[in-house]
Amino acid sequence: MKKILLFALAYCCCWQACIREIDLKTETGDLTALVVDGSFTDAGSAHRLRLSRPNKYGVSVFEHVSGAEVRLFDDAGNSAAYTEQTTPEDAWYELPAGALAAVPGRAYHLEIRLPDGRLYRSEPQQLPRHIEADSILVEGQLVSRVTSSDAVITQKRAVVSVRSTLPADAQDVYLRWEADCVYFFPELPLPGPLPPPTQKCYVYDYFNAQRVPVQEFKGQGGKQVTKEIGSKLVDFAFNYSLYFNVVQRSVSLSAYVYWDKLSQVANPEGTVFDAPPGPLRGNIVAVDHPEETPLGFFEVAAVDTIRRKLFNGNLGPDYFVNEHCTPDDYFFNRDPECYDCLRLDNSTLQKPWYWQ
Repeated sequence: MKKILLFALAYCCCWQACIREIDLKTETGDLTALVVDGSFTDAGSAHRLRLSRPNKYGVSVFEHVSGAEVRLFDDAGNSAAYTEQTTPEDAWYELPAGALAAVPGRAYHLEIRLPDGRLYRSEPQQLPRHIEADSILVEGQLVSRVTSSDAVITQKRAVVSVRSTLPADAQDVYLRWEADCVYFFPELPLPGPLPPPTQKCYVYDYFNAQRVPVQEFKGQGGKQVTKEIGSKLVDFAFNYSLYFNVVQRSVSLSAYVYWDKLSQVANPEGTVFDAPPGPLRGNIVAVDHPEETPLGFFEVAAVDTIRRKLFNGNLGPDYFVNEHCTPDDYFFNRDPECYDCLRLDNSTLQKPWYWQ
């Protein structure tokens, strides 16, 4: 979400640049805007909330807001408090699992009081009914794209879709999806008579970070629906085995509208003569400073997670991937990740709990 918000801010600035002189001086961004990023779900796990403020334009850093008092309320008069969590690398607020019951049809809202006394509140949202995802479809496709130099190249990609059956009595259903893949990457042994033991990494790959797959379904109760939610380049991640993970969220109408608009801002279409987009308001209001426009959205959702494991060649013989690492990599000083897999972005030695 942080990447999408930064893209949207930069996009709005570019629209202004189209109608005035370009100023290349570094400007300070709006450091007063509160950014809220979190959700409350029926997943049965702890709920994380991030409070931050944008840093300078062009800097992909959001500064954590510390010392806030955060509580979640439901429409039955119950509430629970978040606690601030910090590590050397990160900081967030967390609501323990089970601190507040997730009941379909019940409305929930968030209240945030900052150390300076300012109060923020999210608009109440009802927890939608739980809708399970039936299956994940992964198909190999040849996809053409145009490079920055106007050259047309063809890529082999794994296109991911999810199939779900809507409840028979459902009238209006709003779904949002998140997806990633995790692949296995073992190191090669170093040359020598007594090489150190090799490591085995699990690498997280988040694709389509700027696109938010959402869909509304009206009057389709009982139907099985399919939605394409993203794709991944077929590369050395497919050498051994990998999991595609899809999180399906049943969300409210207001959440659907927000994410749909945010996706359009992050992936604009049209011409430079179209009207520039205005600030995208979320569902957070500054109670005692109504002129302030907080950023972000606090979502109440029913969540279902589904996974599919693939091996090299499962997409067909045309999508078989040759070995990425060979002993020559060491002698020719190339592909250093083959001997130190933690060099790969988002890699870890910890095996995911679901890995088989």
